[in-house]
Amino acid sequence: MTSLKNLLKPETWFDFCEHWGSVLFYTLFPLLFFGLISGLYLAPTDAQQGEVYRIIYVHVPAAAMSLGCYAFIGLCSACFLVSRVLIFDYLTLAAAKVGAILTALSLITGAIWGLPTWGTWWIWDARLTSQLLLLMIYVCYLLVRLSVKPERQARIYASVFAMIGLIDLPIIHFSVQWWATLHQPPTLFKFAKPSMDGQMLWALMICLFVYFFITIVLVLLTLRNDLLIHCRHKKWVERKKIHE
Repeated sequence: MTSLKNLLKPETWFDFCEHWGSVLFYTLFPLLFFGLISGLYLAPTDAQQGEVYRIIYVHVPAAAMSLGCYAFIGLCSACFLVSRVLIFDYLTLAAAKVGAILTALSLITGAIWGLPTWGTWWIWDARLTSQLLLLMIYVCYLLVRLSVKPERQARIYASVFAMIGLIDLPIIHFSVQWWATLHQPPTLFKFAKPSMDGQMLWALMICLFVYFFITIVLVLLTLRNDLLIHCRHKKWVERKKIHE
């Protein structure tokens, strides 16, 4: 029980982020380079779309991680509402900041892909609209969490809001099956065999792994900075400053 309490302390997480966040940050660059090489050069050209399809190696991982981040936010929000342990709230806040950026990136790259494919930057397609709604949920969560006072109430309101926002995740995933949509159906995240060329699939899997790794590192680095801000009056933060 004592070890569990120590594990859930903000100071423990700060030390973890301080050490591993910095170490893992420098491994991002070779991984990112490898991912770009896999998508831009190793994967073959698509027979129908040509070279423009290669944006999937940025778009698909960003979209997948935006959903993964929000699922993590829902889990941490539930844990916070049940336990009132602050580290779950801090993890939720850090993941929300990273997830909002990934969601925006997925929408921007989707628009870039849509112009040559559909002939327009944007259309009120079911998948695009539900993904845009996810970005709005992220923004609203951050606004509630960072602006409502007192902070204790903000944590509770934001956690409840985050739980409600989980409704959008299955809507995003199944939107191309539930409604007539221009967006192509799932080629990877489905129960059937992925409908992709083997070389393309491996390149995409590599990029998904790279984005997953990048997301973890960004959440850790963001959590480290948030802990310094929200715990700035704690004695352990003062000790850290003295040792620096």
